[in-house]
Amino acid sequence: MLIQVAWYSLTVQNCGCHNMAELAKKLYIKKGTTQQTAKIYSTTTEVGNAYVHLIVDGVHVYMPLGGTTDSRATIGRVKETSGTQFAILSSGKPPYHKDSYTSPGTYTWTCPSGVTTARVTVAGGGSGGFESVFGIKSAGGSGALVTRTASVSPNSTYTVVVGAGGAGGRGNTYPKDGGTSSALGVSARGGKALSSSGEAVSYGNGGAGGAAGNNYGSPGWVYIEYGGDI
Repeated sequence: MLIQVAWYSLTVQNCGCHNMAELAKKLYIKKGTTQQTAKIYSTTTEVGNAYVHLIVDGVHVYMPLGGTTDSRATIGRVKETSGTQFAILSSGKPPYHKDSYTSPGTYTWTCPSGVTTARVTVAGGGSGGFESVFGIKSAGGSGALVTRTASVSPNSTYTVVVGAGGAGGRGNTYPKDGGTSSALGVSARGGKALSSSGEAVSYGNGGAGGAAGNNYGSPGWVYIEYGGDI
């Protein structure tokens, strides 16, 4: 697409390379007494779907563009020939990162600046195993495993719940179901200890059910991935 740069003063300073495709050389944007910087990159992988192609000191570089309400938006604006306006972003896509929650409990996840999409994997806990009064042993059921892509808001907080593994049972003490795990609007139920037929029920490849006998099931987990190509 053809881009027209608005009325801002744009200069490039500080030569050099840094962090793979990110250049130490930056774009400086000035309007009146306000000055901001924007990162530029030597490949399009980091900048996303909208960008300006520049040549700096004979090197092809790319400046990321986005919506004017993006948390990375600078005061700089560029306009496509169709009239669509973009903001010059202070940085491209964040590098790939994975947050792991593997112990039962409730947590708070804060969405980093510049992140609007995350991939979340949620696993429910496994139910407990069982041993009857006659010494007959059975294993617990495994929890569900669900992976989804979710829209998130930069700097917002979200609740993460990791379901516990269910306790085992013996004799007249029945085993417990696995706990449900959830995050970013995605949930995965825990394995069922005993169904109406007297058998445990598995729902997927989440936390494993307890081994046959009076044994705990495995806890669930939550993974939140963002940045990179997500």
